[in-house]
Amino acid sequence: PAVGFFVAGSSNDGINGLYARSDTLPASLAAHEKQFSLVYGHLSSGWHMGLAEKADGSPGQEWLMVDPSGLDRLANHDNTLIPGAGDTWKFVYRAPAAAAAGKEE
Repeated sequence: PAVGFFVAGSSNDGINGLYARSDTLPASLAAHEKQFSLVYGHLSSGWHMGLAEKADGSPGQEWLMVDPSGLDRLANHDNTLIPGAGDTWKFVYRAPAAAAAGKEE
């Protein structure tokens, strides 16, 4: 796997920049019940990019861009080791399953 990625072109400046691979799951992603295979953290903004189980439970994995509060904001549904570019990313607004379950109670 790659040691890091450079992301550019987003209108959200917090997404743009360098992401470095992490060997541990950051606290902001702890509420996610899905399994992450790879996690990369932005060097300064608190955003994370990760390869995780698909949110709909279908086979395979998807790339996610997760904001500092732990919400999935962008998803790339391609099941690839290297994330796609441009319009392969789709807007999503998903709370981690554990957080969403807590709101239903």
